[in-house]
Amino acid sequence: MPAGHLITGATGEEAAVRFLQRNGYVILEKNWRHKSYELDVVCRAPEKRKRLLGQWLGKQSSVTGELVFVEVKTRKLSAFGGLEGARAAFDKGKQNRLARAVALYLTEHDAWSEACRMDLVCVSLEDAGYKVEHYENVLDFGNAMGGGNAAWQPW
Repeated sequence: MPAGHLITGATGEEAAVRFLQRNGYVILEKNWRHKSYELDVVCRAPEKRKRLLGQWLGKQSSVTGELVFVEVKTRKLSAFGGLEGARAAFDKGKQNRLARAVALYLTEHDAWSEACRMDLVCVSLEDAGYKVEHYENVLDFGNAMGGGNAAWQPW
């Protein structure tokens, strides 16, 4: 049987995926790995104008927005500070590792020209379910990667 923290993390990631899907995101990958690097969720953001146009035309639009890398932080409400503890766990060291993971993903998928961002989804597990908070564009990749990125990159 997996350790308790692994079960908590998996439960939070599934809650985050459901939340993102309900809000129009298209999930591309879950738990993407490259050696010791991992991205919890890779998805496409909904592009509001094109989605609304598709609804106006009576069609589901297949056109989506920017590439979004999502870090999921899960805590039990009674332990580790709930949502505040989850936000606090997104520290500078974690941000630097995620920036490297994103660079590896973009290289592996030949996607350096894509507009992209890093989001944070915090999940607090409670007795009666869970709470989800979604923070968009939480990482300045230029600072996390030491600057000096090409001018054409969106960060």
